[in-house]
Amino acid sequence: MDDLGLKNYLSNIIYKLGEERKQKSLLEEWKGDDANPAVHAAKVHWKKNLKDTIANIILASNGSAASYDDDEKEIDDASPVPTIQDLTFSTTTLLHTFASLQNPNITHATTFSSPHAHTNTTNHYKFLPLSLKTPSLSKLNRTFPELHPSNRHIGLDDNIKDGSSGGGTTTRFIKHRQNIGRKVIEGGYAPQARQYLKYGSPASLRGDLWRIALGLTPLHGGDNSNSAMEDDEGQNKKGGGMDNDDDDEALEALFLEGFVKEVSLGIENDETYFPFEELLRNVISRFGRDKWVAQNSFGLMPFQQQQQNNENDTRENMETTIPNDENDDISKTRRLLPSVQPFDGLIYLAAPLCLVYNTERDVLTVFKHLYSHFFSRSMAIGTLPGMLPGLLATFEDLLHSRVPDLVAHCICLLGSNAAAAVRDANGSDKCDDHNDEKGRTRTETISFPAKTALPWLCTAFARYLDVGEILLLWDRVVAYRDLNLLSVLAVSVFMFRKGQVLKCTSVRELEDVFEDGRRLKVVPLLQAFFAE
Repeated sequence: MDDLGLKNYLSNIIYKLGEERKQKSLLEEWKGDDANPAVHAAKVHWKKNLKDTIANIILASNGSAASYDDDEKEIDDASPVPTIQDLTFSTTTLLHTFASLQNPNITHATTFSSPHAHTNTTNHYKFLPLSLKTPSLSKLNRTFPELHPSNRHIGLDDNIKDGSSGGGTTTRFIKHRQNIGRKVIEGGYAPQARQYLKYGSPASLRGDLWRIALGLTPLHGGDNSNSAMEDDEGQNKKGGGMDNDDDDEALEALFLEGFVKEVSLGIENDETYFPFEELLRNVISRFGRDKWVAQNSFGLMPFQQQQQNNENDTRENMETTIPNDENDDISKTRRLLPSVQPFDGLIYLAAPLCLVYNTERDVLTVFKHLYSHFFSRSMAIGTLPGMLPGLLATFEDLLHSRVPDLVAHCICLLGSNAAAAVRDANGSDKCDDHNDEKGRTRTETISFPAKTALPWLCTAFARYLDVGEILLLWDRVVAYRDLNLLSVLAVSVFMFRKGQVLKCTSVRELEDVFEDGRRLKVVPLLQAFFAE
């Protein structure tokens, strides 16, 4: 079997089936009620707003009257016509969503004479008001042992002389890793590729190694006979099998044009990615109507829910309340919407892949798998591993334990009344974004670290680091499949900037310290975190 290559072939099939089963299990668990009541309430609220917005868009496009929640509402001709722009969310949207969360373990006690008698002093100065289970430092050390400074890594030790070439000669570390990487690609076994990527990948081998680690066949070397089939999987329109007339095609094109426009803002002026603008827009256009993406990612768009839920659950939770005689048209129009909810800057998650792969098809194929396994999860509202509330809670817990003086300094700069800003005058622990006596909102008083780190966690640092460092970080993300690595890096950035932060005398200076991350180096930052 070894001589024929059947062992690795069969092992990869078993491995891929196992990973797919894990992903489906997580999707099934996520679509149900969340274990945390506050997070579940936020998820339901998000879903309801999304449902109502979609209803307005669809009914405006059909020229119909909207009716939801048993209350008839007509679209005013004088009001702006709803568009895809109304579906688009950003990191600011997520920040405000978390700012409105309430801790189910802390409720207003009317019998207490003191308005602060029931408060949780541990969460007092944290932005996220929930007590979520987060990994300890010892657990992180066990999860990421390869990131200890005693190990050599691509991205830091590339040119160090390595004596492992034999015969008493020495060669550069990067050359030694290239030789091993070619053997890994030749073997084509996903767990080996993931283990290799924990130490980083040479740029020349990254494309094949990522594909293997994601359960795809390599483009060069090994058996790539199934590559075309894998690449074309699910890339048909999500409305496949539906007979569309000319009006439907025009409406779908209009929706898709709006989707691409909303998620691509700024790419034409980006000094790194502007040469790839046309390729990236084509990738995003195909991504936005891809059936496989809708079926395999964490999202709340109706088509995604239709693919993930059973029929009864779908109708109960996602269908808008439309008169029965219009349901066929509404359902048909709903299927013309993008497969995923537009995210401001989504195109930047695909952009680094243009420096790894040469063709639109290759960029799209790998981007779909990265989005399904990682990016859609890091934006999702839920308490499953790798989802945004957990990542943010891990970041805050680690930050408070590793650099408490930095946190205290930020709080002092933002005002001595920060604690009072999270409660109303009656002492209730509503975590609303209301103003304190100086006119500052909660997100302006105690959440500077969270406001700064949340975009990094959502986008895996895609819009903060230099593109070479982004790829080195994503090497480790693909290898470990543990998004807590993003929280670790975010904390390490704050640790690295600690000296500058402690010298700041205003919020503006704080913002300036973290404004540009293009000179940061990922591997030294990660190793610095695990060195202590």
